[in-house]
Amino acid sequence: MSQLERDRMLNLRKANEVRASRARWKESLAEDRSRVVEAFLAPKPWILSARVSEVLLAVPKFGPVKVDRVMQVAGVGSGARVRDLTKRQRCVLIRELRARI
Repeated sequence: MSQLERDRMLNLRKANEVRASRARWKESLAEDRSRVVEAFLAPKPWILSARVSEVLLAVPKFGPVKVDRVMQVAGVGSGARVRDLTKRQRCVLIRELRARI
């Protein structure tokens, strides 16, 4: 196996770990919706690369309309990732989430 193939397999393994971690986290939201605030206060490494809309849609009773409304209030673009948020955007998202959950 060449170095390129080994690197590719390692990267695929890491990507699968990130996807699995995100999936477990999303499932845990069903039990405790307030955990979504943690994603913006102190995001885990595997949450940083997630889109903000994906994180918000994982919250029970948050559909596309409510997610769009919250993101618009915070001034977050539709393709923004958690790692791209400014401090102000994080604060507004947290405030809006706390008011709605």
